[in-house]
Amino acid sequence: MAKRKKYSKIIHSIIKLTPQIAQKLLDTQIDIQRKLSKNYVKKYAEAFEKGLWKFAADPIRVDWFGNLIDGQHRCEMVILTKKSIKVLIVYGLDPEVYKVIDSGKRRNLSDALAINGEKSCKVLASTLALLYHYLEDGKERISPGRGTGETVSLKLQTEEALQLLEKNTGIRDSIKKVYPVGKVMHVSAAVFCHYLFSKKDADAADDFFNKLATGIGLTKRSPILALREAFLFDKLEAKTMPRGHKIALTNKAWNMCRKGKTCTKISWRPTHRKKSGEDYPKRNLEPIPKII
Repeated sequence: MAKRKKYSKIIHSIIKLTPQIAQKLLDTQIDIQRKLSKNYVKKYAEAFEKGLWKFAADPIRVDWFGNLIDGQHRCEMVILTKKSIKVLIVYGLDPEVYKVIDSGKRRNLSDALAINGEKSCKVLASTLALLYHYLEDGKERISPGRGTGETVSLKLQTEEALQLLEKNTGIRDSIKKVYPVGKVMHVSAAVFCHYLFSKKDADAADDFFNKLATGIGLTKRSPILALREAFLFDKLEAKTMPRGHKIALTNKAWNMCRKGKTCTKISWRPTHRKKSGEDYPKRNLEPIPKII
């Protein structure tokens, strides 16, 4: 016997999604829904608690049998926070629409920055994410980066990014100044370091990255030369040194220059490593050399 439709036509309304309604919807969800991501639920909850949650009219979808086919993460967030939110809900959809939901390109932070009139948006978005993690909880930390096992997922929301940029407008100038060093290291990592270094000494920061980019004016035992050679060797050998590791090395070279120290090679071993060659520990942000 064919299952009877609960809705004969598509209807929609804006409702107050309470924890009770959210649970009732979750009780109807079909097995083909994508797997629940607890990280996404936590991300939504954090945005809500910070007052960053906005009603964007992205609907919660229910098929014509009354089954929830899209919106489980928002429902779980409401239950987790025990708070209600305003949502648009659409009833009576063909159950097959789940196949095309979220199949388009999602707007990311770079897109949002471009809409806001910013330039070099991909680099800016990546740099803001680095700065956000660095300042998180008041601790100077950075994620290990690609190639180091499990990394910390970015939690930076668009409004948080815009607020962070408003407080750190010098990042825009750093982007303009360090682009040439992109042949040596990740541009976003260079921007991140230049910006932090410039807060200590702007002229010294400019000189450091000019020399790192060109190699001009470097002595044989210059920490900048050792850093440049380490990065170029990594690039030549396609070893893809993680971005977080490059930031740590760059901080270390900067500190050595500030202290007037010299070296022929430069290295850094994360504090969580027990022996050489061990992978970065999972689910951790690695402490990096403090900038002086």
